[in-house]
Amino acid sequence: MVVDRLPCTENITVDIEVANTGKVDGGHVVMVYSKSPSEVIGAPAKQLVAFQRMKVPARKTAVVEFEFNVCKAFSIVEKTACTVLPAGRSLVLVGDNDCGVSFPVQINLIY
Repeated sequence: MVVDRLPCTENITVDIEVANTGKVDGGHVVMVYSKSPSEVIGAPAKQLVAFQRMKVPARKTAVVEFEFNVCKAFSIVEKTACTVLPAGRSLVLVGDNDCGVSFPVQINLIY
């Protein structure tokens, strides 16, 4: 569905807990990506939708909250240059390495 034709009022909030298991205070950039449903041909492998730098004291945890609009976070630009929101099971990916986690987001478009 072309994004310009949608009300785009749905938001998702994600709370992410980051643990510093080391002996010194540290900083980390938490990156959140979206990945289109696997059925969508030509979609990017993933796209960055939010990031935030945080400082975590030694042997402590901290929580960072992200809120993003569904249309902005999960839309893609197709080859006709239209911005579309693909229906189906998208993924939210947190992190960009072996410590990353992901969870599905089901997008159903009601006409």
